[in-house]
Amino acid sequence: MKKKASKEFIFKENREGQLKFIGDFDGLYASDSDPWSQSADSVDGNDYRKYYNFSRTRLSNEITNIENKKDLLEVGCGTGFVLNFLADSLPGSSLNGIDISPIAIQRARKNFPEYNFSVGDIQSSELVVKQHYDIVMFNQILWYILENLNTAVLNAHKLLRPGGHLLISNAFLKERQRYGAQIVNGFSGCQQFMELNHNSSFSKISENLYNSSDLKFNDGMLIYKCT
Repeated sequence: MKKKASKEFIFKENREGQLKFIGDFDGLYASDSDPWSQSADSVDGNDYRKYYNFSRTRLSNEITNIENKKDLLEVGCGTGFVLNFLADSLPGSSLNGIDISPIAIQRARKNFPEYNFSVGDIQSSELVVKQHYDIVMFNQILWYILENLNTAVLNAHKLLRPGGHLLISNAFLKERQRYGAQIVNGFSGCQQFMELNHNSSFSKISENLYNSSDLKFNDGMLIYKCT
């Protein structure tokens, strides 16, 4: 039997060349030991290491500049490598991650038992808020929550303490976006989405898109404060 392409667990191209979101994250993790090369190793001949090191270092620097960071939550934490990258710059902070995939969380707990991982769907209107955080991160998950982005942002607001920060850090394609442009079209579209839908709940602190031919992707960073 022909092995299913890893990317088809998440997106599938139809006959017209359009991408449909599938979102079978457990299927992907079951078939791939390191989806999206989260460990920053090479995958399929493409080196993600340089981009990930740049983006994660940038994320770490931004978080370091936030005054209140006792409790941090990464949404879509996968197998835990980003939290581990951030740990050295966040001594004394409680590092937490949630992911929709039980398989991912199982691996994260095995990889990094010193952090707190749990299964959770940020897109669910029934998400149970058990504790509150100073920082909530949407890191490299924008395209996977796009169809329920409003609910995801509302849940982030519920998870944050007053005055807490929402960080959206994401790779943006250098070529034309093929999926979800009617919801969020590139980095500027993400800003517009937040301004149109959530300006009463979040105030924008900073925005920056790093565009370099040296990196595989453009790296976008948006920081909001919970009001």
